[in-house]
Amino acid sequence: MQVINPFRSGLLSDCKRGDLLALNYGQRPAYAVMVNLISPQGDELAVLAVLRPTEQDLPYLAVINSQNDCVNLGSEWIFEVELPDAAGKWFDEDGSKPGIITIAGNEPTIRLGRDPNDIQSRATHLNLVKLEAGAAPRGYAVSVGRWAVWLNAEHRARIGAEPLFRWPPAAVTA
Repeated sequence: MQVINPFRSGLLSDCKRGDLLALNYGQRPAYAVMVNLISPQGDELAVLAVLRPTEQDLPYLAVINSQNDCVNLGSEWIFEVELPDAAGKWFDEDGSKPGIITIAGNEPTIRLGRDPNDIQSRATHLNLVKLEAGAAPRGYAVSVGRWAVWLNAEHRARIGAEPLFRWPPAAVTA
């Protein structure tokens, strides 16, 4: 028998910046992107952009203990900003809502809301090219409310393939 398994399970501390992860956070399954590992006061913490915690939650930035378990889905994942239809239906005028992509120049940013498990957290923007959290982009920008995450180029190229997930989830758009 041959077993083909491209994924690795382990700890967040074993992951690299930019890896796509699957984990349980706040007793719920989540997809997240490793943004950084930090070590304030000797405790190693993982900074994650949680893109789809559940269909009810909005994307947010979380800081959690790096000793949490996860499944590393790799660094070849694809973030695709989906084109609006002919009527411009997917453009969004309110770039301040979590999950909205703001495109200013060549560096799209995603608005991340507050971590529902941390009352001291605050909303931020994540530059998807640099994987850096910070302020909203300046200057002329367009906001788009639809995007998808694919496991890798091979996954995206399959005929009839669906992404790992799309934003907004069906429950949010209903």
